[in-house]
Amino acid sequence: MTNNFPWVHAFLAALPGVESDFKPEWGWTRYKVGGKMFAAVCKNGRGEDYLLTLKADPVEAGLARAAFWRVFPGYYCTKHCWNSVYLCDSGADWAEVTARIRDAASEATGELPEALLREMCVRAHALMAATLPKRLRDQLC
Repeated sequence: MTNNFPWVHAFLAALPGVESDFKPEWGWTRYKVGGKMFAAVCKNGRGEDYLLTLKADPVEAGLARAAFWRVFPGYYCTKHCWNSVYLCDSGADWAEVTARIRDAASEATGELPEALLREMCVRAHALMAATLPKRLRDQLC
């Protein structure tokens, strides 16, 4: 599989106050601000990064799903306020993934621009940071 967004790990880690850890039981690298997860990169059975899950505003989440075929309701997360993004577009897992997306009646055909995915990452961080106590938020600046 080819990861179309290889910059994701470094970008998420560089956001203010971010800590990351790897949860081996899930195969997830989790990104947290103030101890609260705002993003996760999931691995497939071969250990390749293939899925990015991001906290999202419910309205923005729906708009992204409608516009971009890579975006779908959050994988193993609350569907209305989390989105997941496929990072890869080839390999054995892709046939199953594509079928699942199409079966979900997604009519989205647009390719997700890198700049928009970066903005989605920043927005996920901001949404979770906004839930922190003021003293912790002030430390992020």
